[in-house]
Amino acid sequence: MILGLQMRMRQQLQIDRYSEATKKVTFPLVDWHRSKKPITAKLKRHLSYKEKRRLNLIKIKDKLNYEDFIPMHNMWISYITNVLNLKKTITNPEEMKSVLLKADYHGCRLLVSRAKNQSLVGVTGIVIREMKNCFMCITRENKIKTLPKQNSVFNFQIGDNLFTLYGNHFRVKTTDRKAKNFKSKPTIDL
Repeated sequence: MILGLQMRMRQQLQIDRYSEATKKVTFPLVDWHRSKKPITAKLKRHLSYKEKRRLNLIKIKDKLNYEDFIPMHNMWISYITNVLNLKKTITNPEEMKSVLLKADYHGCRLLVSRAKNQSLVGVTGIVIREMKNCFMCITRENKIKTLPKQNSVFNFQIGDNLFTLYGNHFRVKTTDRKAKNFKSKPTIDL
């Protein structure tokens, strides 16, 4: 009996020592070293603009045919007709302006009506790429023209409706234009 009592006292003494030692220490419930991802795993990386240019991913082929882009233009006409609801009469021109600013113009047949560079006036083509500062169009002569947006005025026609686009208002990336709220800007008469 004395032996059993001595063992219980030793156990109680060990428990008391352990509880005093552990009062100041916190123990995590999870082994953090095992839950971390290995450091050697590479993150998914996108190509930079320079790398894309070096790999010729940005360059448009020189041998493009205007006739190949006519179906794209027909698809764009149906898209813009649905977006603008041209079958209905639009009474609010401000609503139409906001829709035109946020629309996609890949496949649109644009005519340069006014430009600071007079050699571009009268150029007509289907938009094959739209960038922040320019439209790239293919003309009927199968030539690719880069049309700057700055200080240029573009026209396009759908049915009986003629629309005018001021390039200074479009000098934003296509993706950013969708989310941006636009304020009316004064245009420079060319």
